[in-house]
Amino acid sequence: YLTDKKMNIITSSLHPGTVFTAIMNNIRTWQKILFFFVTPLFWFITKDAFYGSQTTLYLVYKDDFENGKYYQDCELTE
Repeated sequence: YLTDKKMNIITSSLHPGTVFTAIMNNIRTWQKILFFFVTPLFWFITKDAFYGSQTTLYLVYKDDFENGKYYQDCELTE
């Protein structure tokens, strides 16, 4: 349908990375205790929401990204 209408649509996929968010606020008590001890390990391998959204924003505002490609950390990835 969209190709028949000659619309200029381009698509790409992206991976924001492992993002540490507040989703863990809604877990059970025993999980909170476990998470308390594991959280320091996550600080080294996760991004906060601001940095996790950068690849998405990069593609939204980039005029010349390649159609059908995969992006990670604001870079084209094979």
